[in-house]
Amino acid sequence: LRWLAAALRDCAALQKMPAPDVPTYCALGSAEKIIDPAPVHAMMAGWPNGRLEMFDGAEHEIMMDQPHHRTRFYDAAAGLFDANA
Repeated sequence: LRWLAAALRDCAALQKMPAPDVPTYCALGSAEKIIDPAPVHAMMAGWPNGRLEMFDGAEHEIMMDQPHHRTRFYDAAAGLFDANA
């Protein structure tokens, strides 16, 4: 359980810091069951140059979800990388 305590401490410290001013893409499934989506929405709302994209019906791991979700995610991620290379 030490790793969990360390991870929670790190997360709490990161939440107190301002989001860095870097282009950011965050994908969140509407059927998320692993984490509470509210903090993700709150963090991304205050992230300069950040974009939160919702995936209708997707669960926690977008990159392992249905093919149309995976394609959409990878295309958006590649677009972010291409635009900021």
